[in-house]
Amino acid sequence: MRSAGNDKVTGNFAELSYLNAVVNYDIEFFAHTDPIIMKLAILHQDLEWGEQTLSTLLNQWGYETRLINIIDAQQTDFSQFDIVLNRVYASVANRNLKDTALTLDILQQLETAGIRCINNYNSSRCDYDKYLQYKVMDEHGIPTPSTASINNNDELEAYLCNSTGTQGYPVVVKRRTGGRAVGIFKANSAQELSNYLHKHLNDKSEGNYSAGYLVQTYLKSVRPYDIRIAIIAGKFAYSYSRSLVASNLNETPWIGSGELGSKVTKYEPTKAEISLALKASKATGALINEVDLLATENGLFVIENNLTPNFIPS
Repeated sequence: MRSAGNDKVTGNFAELSYLNAVVNYDIEFFAHTDPIIMKLAILHQDLEWGEQTLSTLLNQWGYETRLINIIDAQQTDFSQFDIVLNRVYASVANRNLKDTALTLDILQQLETAGIRCINNYNSSRCDYDKYLQYKVMDEHGIPTPSTASINNNDELEAYLCNSTGTQGYPVVVKRRTGGRAVGIFKANSAQELSNYLHKHLNDKSEGNYSAGYLVQTYLKSVRPYDIRIAIIAGKFAYSYSRSLVASNLNETPWIGSGELGSKVTKYEPTKAEISLALKASKATGALINEVDLLATENGLFVIENNLTPNFIPS
């Protein structure tokens, strides 16, 4: 199986680690039942291989499961379940941004009704809003790229006016909500940044996407790869590296992305790398998280938290 987009993890350890965290979550809550029969709902958008496999494995382990599509989900659909697994990826915003807002609304309703959600409402907000995620990292003193949020042409012009010559470039542009490398771009100058964002902020062909963009400080890696570390229930679970690749022609490799062709390799993280991933996960409040780290001349940085990791066949 593979975890997090197209990023390969040997065997099925990633998915089994995820499931073990789910079924052992707050086990005392279920201790009144003998034997413990846990009922789990799996919330999803377009049904992908990972959700189908999670459901199959949980059924094989003796748990009752049901797949529920967020598009037509109602709070009453979940009343019989003990736990709801939120498997609506941040990347669904690439298809329909409204479904991430709908997911947050459902999670909030469920938690108010006393139903446990993995990950919970507040953590999922960090997953769906990368600017909020940046602020959470910054507030907790966790090294992460400096980030500005740009939602319209006026904010873009203000940003461009405040940037000084070429000193602040290159920068990395990404969607505020999204994933799987959609909308990511490295701008090497103010002109490139202006051209890119003016186009995308005003492009009606972008469909339902309207959540704005982020501009981040570009960090140069001292290694030819980045690192992804999984933290599950407050503990290190597994890790791997992704080779850096270019996002466009005529670029030097700079980004780790399975969608863009990174090669994934087993990786043994250092204590410092695990410690930083643990701090980042704790700050988001996530039970399950995969943290992207980059090693630079100025030390380790958290590039992104992935609170809804994907699983696909290897």
